[in-house]
Amino acid sequence: MEEDSMRQVDFYREVVCSEERCVAYLRGKGLLLGGEGENGFCTREKEGVVCGGRLKDYMRKTRKGAYSKSLRCSKKGCQTYVSIRRSNRFFTYTDLNGRCSSSLSIAQIMELVWMWAHSYSPNLVVDLTGRTRSTVLAWYNLCREVCDLMFQLRERMGGEGEVVEVLDHFYNDKRREENGPWILGIYSKSPSKVVETRFFLLERKDEATLLPLIQEEVHLGTTLHTHNTPLYRKLNEIGYIHEIGRGSRSGTDGEMSKRTKTLDRLWAALRGKFEPRSNGANNLKLQLREEWWRSKNPNHIFASFLNDMKTVYCKDEYDECVSSLLTPSSQIPSTS
Repeated sequence: MEEDSMRQVDFYREVVCSEERCVAYLRGKGLLLGGEGENGFCTREKEGVVCGGRLKDYMRKTRKGAYSKSLRCSKKGCQTYVSIRRSNRFFTYTDLNGRCSSSLSIAQIMELVWMWAHSYSPNLVVDLTGRTRSTVLAWYNLCREVCDLMFQLRERMGGEGEVVEVLDHFYNDKRREENGPWILGIYSKSPSKVVETRFFLLERKDEATLLPLIQEEVHLGTTLHTHNTPLYRKLNEIGYIHEIGRGSRSGTDGEMSKRTKTLDRLWAALRGKFEPRSNGANNLKLQLREEWWRSKNPNHIFASFLNDMKTVYCKDEYDECVSSLLTPSSQIPSTS
């Protein structure tokens, strides 16, 4: 069943109903190593000799009595275990010694990913799953790290004939100081709606900070809409078409003032999600990246997230893991 049309009841019936079904689903999406005939060979080395035994699927009993999918060498005398998660760093959650320290099964992790994708609040997830709040927040932040890695692959916004709005927002209305923290919002718009939002956390709001950031994020020749402030007076000089609203932020005249108010309301709604006490916003930068990612993926969010997870975690990791496990047959010692 395709993720795009998957309902929650189907997700629980088809994907996370068991560890084996979940692993098979992720293998089908290229998110985990393995499958029929693709598990590779044991690379354990003893006294300078590589084992080379074929790895087979194995349900291993954990310390808590549950069973989890693993790989085990089939060669007599070796039977080394290999984590099935090693091809995807998202699932490893390693400790300082490089060992997988997550107490959750892959199916349990995918349940949290589904809930993050569908914007379940941490408190609701705690109630529904029985996981601790710290566990839920940790996996939510790991999901946001995927968004952050995708953000590194972004391209400049705008272009000739396109409109981008630039607004600076004060993060906390209770403080009115020039030394931040400020949020710079850059909004790419179609005639009818905002199609992409980027937020940047700034400690200072001055020309030396704002103009280089705008140049990095927006193509020259783009029409930029801002409110009336001297900070943006040089935008025309550096190659943008700069249009200023006739009214101030609090004014009522001019179409641009209406648009500015709309974007201010958008930020006010988003800021409410970042309140630490209510929503566990313990990493503002990652949450800003999440909002950018959601603006780029308004539909089929779960499917989009799995595709992006594969992009940032699996391509190189998968190829590296395959090359280390799938040893050429000429180098594999006989297992008979």
